[in-house]
Amino acid sequence: MVLLNLIFPALWLLLLLECAAVGAEGAVYRLCARHIRAPLLFSLCANACSFGFGLVIGGMMK
Repeated sequence: MVLLNLIFPALWLLLLLECAAVGAEGAVYRLCARHIRAPLLFSLCANACSFGFGLVIGGMMK
């Protein structure tokens, strides 16, 4: 996602890719980690944290 965002810097594309990642990860968590009660919510939280840390590390958030 980061590479695609660097090549095609568009907010709508970034949001689309983030949503796709949340959905794909949620599906994998549902199949492989059956003890997670809400796999889609878990994926959403994990991606939000990752995105936020990326902003902090990248210096975009001050």
